[in-house]
Formats: sequence, C-alpha cells, structure tokens
Amino acid sequence: GLAVLSSDQCEEIFLAALEILERVGVRVHEKEALALLKQAGARVQGDRVLLSASLVRRALSTAPKRIPIADRHGRTAMLLEKGRPYFGSGSDTQFTFDLETGQRRLAKKQDVANAALIADGLQNIDFVMSLGLASDVPPGSSYLQQFEAMVLNTGKPILYTAAGRRDLEDILA
Repeated sequence: GLAVLSSDQCEEIFLAALEILERVGVRVHEKEALALLKQAGARVQGDRVLLSASLVRRALSTAPKRIPIADRHGRTAMLLEKGRPYFGSGSDTQFTFDLETGQRRLAKKQDVANAALIADGLQNIDFVMSLGLASDVPPGSSYLQQFEAMVLNTGKPILYTAAGRRDLEDILA
C-alpha cells in the first residue's frame, strides 16, 4: 500500500497528539458527551476535556479493527480498515460554476442533487458528500435539504454534516 509516512513518523505524531489531548485538551459542547467522558475518567473543566494517554489508549484498544459501511440498499460498500482508501465527492463548498453559463455562483440544492446523481454513476466514487451549501433553501434548513438532495439521488453511502443534535434527529427521521 501507499505509505506517505514511516511507522516512526506515525508514532511521533501519535505521541504528540496524546500530549496535546492531555495538556491542552478539546472543547466539547454537548452536556451528555461531557458526562460520559467524565464517567470514563477524563478531567472535565467546564467545556474543556483533558484526556490522559492511558484513557486514550484504553479507548483505542476497544475500537474495532474494521467497520463495515453499507450503501442505502444494505450491501457492504466499504470496509473501513487500515490500508483501504476510499474516494468520494468533496463537501460543503459555498460556490459552484454554473454548467450552463460557466459563471461562478452560490451553490443551490439542485447542484447538490446533480452532484449526487453524477457521483452515483461513477464507479470509482465510493461515497457521496454534499458538494455544495444550498443557498436557495430556508435559513437553518440547509443541512437537512442537502441530505434530502443526496438521499434522493444516490444509493451510495452518504457522509453528511449537521449543525447540531436537532439537525441530526431530523436527518435520521
């Protein structure tokens, strides 16, 4: 397989990440997540969470080595595991080039739908993400509208964005 970094370089990055998580931490804005992290042994200071190296290593030891991702028909489309890259469309660009006029303009919901339909037909594209931020939908509904445009135009796995728990619940519904 393709190796951009040596195993020693990967280990250096991992050790640096462990140090950052322990000394600097991460901000977590979800109260339920903060409670779960504290229960697991993390140090919680307001919305800042400090994760010890031992806690991170323990969590990593419980993670599966392979995660199957199904398409919308329930067939395994990707096996997320070491050494298996997958390719998909990019995500959430504000602008696009109009295919009719060649002019740069704000992306619309139909652009998201068109991109999903094209990606669906491309054999070397494994998953779909919203290629644009739909500017022509009601404020606050963009992520839900973009998800709808994708789900109606592809059977491939969809990676999506949500503004928060409410968006996620609406998308799942």
